[in-house]
Amino acid sequence: MIGAGNVDAVRDALGLPDRAVKPRTRGLTMAIDHGLPTGLFTDLVNSFGEHIDFFKFGWGTGLVTPQIGEKIRAAREAGVEFYFGGTLFEKFVHQDRLETYFAWCDQWGI
Repeated sequence: MIGAGNVDAVRDALGLPDRAVKPRTRGLTMAIDHGLPTGLFTDLVNSFGEHIDFFKFGWGTGLVTPQIGEKIRAAREAGVEFYFGGTLFEKFVHQDRLETYFAWCDQWGI
């Protein structure tokens, strides 16, 4: 019988492949922040950051989240890259303000 704490034995029993460590070039994992509370987001990246390669701040949440800087800091500390989602990008393009979008992304180090 496999002990509950022996994750490697369970992975082996299931025949799961080894997961590459960061920075990965294959098997990348993206998660989406659809407006999570900052504390929950921070807990998520602290708990599972080793498995997450990218976080997308979707649907304009990067623009309307008051603590976006705190979320970005938490992601960076956990080794998780991030980007702003397509809906917001489309709004900038639609209003012919793409340079403003790029400047905003530069401000956050994207």
